[in-house]
Amino acid sequence: MLACGSDVPAPRHTQSQHAPFAEVALSFDALPYQLDINLNPRMSDPNEQKDISTKMIAALSAAQVPATVFAICGKLPQSQGLARQWQQEGYTIGNYGKNALDPNLATIEQWSEEVAQCQSKIKKVDAKTKGWFRYPNLTQGWTKEKDKALTKALSDMALVPVPATIPVLDHLYNIAYEGALNERKSTFANTIAAQYIEHVRQSIKIAKELSFRRRSMTTPHIARLHVNRLNADHLPQLIEQLKSDDIRFISVHEAMQDPIYHEPNAYFGRANKSWLNRVSPLPNSHEESWFGNAAWRITHQYPQYLGEAQNEK
Repeated sequence: MLACGSDVPAPRHTQSQHAPFAEVALSFDALPYQLDINLNPRMSDPNEQKDISTKMIAALSAAQVPATVFAICGKLPQSQGLARQWQQEGYTIGNYGKNALDPNLATIEQWSEEVAQCQSKIKKVDAKTKGWFRYPNLTQGWTKEKDKALTKALSDMALVPVPATIPVLDHLYNIAYEGALNERKSTFANTIAAQYIEHVRQSIKIAKELSFRRRSMTTPHIARLHVNRLNADHLPQLIEQLKSDDIRFISVHEAMQDPIYHEPNAYFGRANKSWLNRVSPLPNSHEESWFGNAAWRITHQYPQYLGEAQNEK
């Protein structure tokens, strides 16, 4: 069993000994399954959700890759014990809120109660929880005042927000992938999967370049992905490709030791941005985001499947 949730850095003997192209921590949002625009899992069958987690855990464990998964506590099927399944295999469980509530659409009190209820459930699964929290869809406060209040509320609950320097757009590719499979277009589905893997490779390259522009140094990156069928089916190929690209996989705990992740958010809006676009130095609110532009490109690439889906989580 790989102790991915421990404080000890992940084993590095499987990685090259020279400086890697990039260090990347994998995090997966929305356990039990990627949400739709109505905040319901796109795959609702508990047995299918179990199969998705089982396949993803198997791929990560076989490749000895650490990961953190963020659970939507109010959406977890009680009969399957998905959070405990991940935890028992050594993976860290983070908090995605009871129902993945957007903090901008609720009062601080309502949002804090939802987050606290989820954390209480996580503690029952993992008494040594690190208190990692992920803003749903990486959306923080739309105003400086709201963002400051959210930060204080998390601090009061002893929770630490985990940003993402690489906000992978797998949730969009997954919708197209599901659509192709539902139409029994297996060749097209495999093409979408290949394009997704190339997207992840490009995302890492962009994040690395952005780090040097912003900080004049490397950053231990945190990639945001989702629990979904695309990753369940193609995580082995993705990991193999990234390892061949000389990516060294680290834990979220390792990445979070970098001060960049504890700097205050300085972007207040709804755009899909890397954490590096939000901090260090103070970003221009109108600054172009490669990830935001990529979301539009992917949406227009698969209009028959996506439509308004870029807003899904």
